[in-house]
Amino acid sequence: MERHATDNGPELPAAGHSGTWLGSTRFFGEGLVGPHMREGKLRVFFITPGGTARRGGMGRMAQYLTQAFQRWHPTIRVRVLDSYGPGSTALMPFYFLKCFIALGVLCLVRPPDLVHLSMASHGSALRKLMLLRLARAFRIPTILHIHASEFVPFCESLGPRSRRLLVESLSRASRIVVIGEYWRRYLVETLGVPAEIVTVIHNAVPLPAAPAPRA
Repeated sequence: MERHATDNGPELPAAGHSGTWLGSTRFFGEGLVGPHMREGKLRVFFITPGGTARRGGMGRMAQYLTQAFQRWHPTIRVRVLDSYGPGSTALMPFYFLKCFIALGVLCLVRPPDLVHLSMASHGSALRKLMLLRLARAFRIPTILHIHASEFVPFCESLGPRSRRLLVESLSRASRIVVIGEYWRRYLVETLGVPAEIVTVIHNAVPLPAAPAPRA
């Protein structure tokens, strides 16, 4: 088994391996697995800012995950939807609208088994929670993957009403993935998100190839 180094914790199996969150149907629990999965296939919409081509942590993790699924899980069919665009703030609303409409149409015409949303804070939280509500309106299971280093200050800056709306929206996710125990405790103990939907999975990156043995 190939193993990946993590930024917070011990080595983990590679992101696409069957022991990890998307490679194992046990993560979702009974009743959350879609009809395609029962046929041995899983159709996933992976919504992330900039798609797999964007620089930075989210784009890199999206790239790692999609490559890992192609390698280890060919029955997991991942379609990446770009919710932000190539980086221009002026163009972002048009990319988001395109993503929102595409998600709605696809969920109506040929719904996926799962929608995965990579979320940061501030405007990203608003956009991803709108997409989350849209997917849940079609009763599509959702994973909300929070990557935001500024998520706690963002939440603490909200007024009581806005914070209640945030928690209510977060709680609509089928599962929430955070990258460390600190974030899990904050979501559960401070915000009041149901503990049963919050899972800690550390970010994993490919290790460089082992050097060839010397003669």
